[in-house]
Amino acid sequence: MTMDPEYDQARPSSTYHDDGRSELFDWMIHLGLIDFWRLENPSTQEFTGPQSKNRIDYCLASVDFYDKFIRSSGHAFSLRLGNSDHIPVEFSASSDSPLPRDKLPFKCPPGYSGAKMFKPSSN
Repeated sequence: MTMDPEYDQARPSSTYHDDGRSELFDWMIHLGLIDFWRLENPSTQEFTGPQSKNRIDYCLASVDFYDKFIRSSGHAFSLRLGNSDHIPVEFSASSDSPLPRDKLPFKCPPGYSGAKMFKPSSN
């Protein structure tokens, strides 16, 4: 299912991926979520689906979280994880607030600690 048939599908007239779109939008409105990659790229066509015909991989966040923490987002076309046929969505998030000295920063779960996709922040 794609969110925007005009920009998220190679053939905008196709209705193949329409099922569930209105329910997804209702859910996003109820939770106050936005597709922040689309917000940053209002008319860009980048396809992340299995056959590069549609964009079906999303990052959703509240407007407040996006405004405070998200610095950039994009699709990692050069990175595929295992046998996945999807394109990962990557984003950078940071805070202007200094870390409290008495708490350690977030740590990745053990299964992800060696993954190439996690890079230390240059801040």
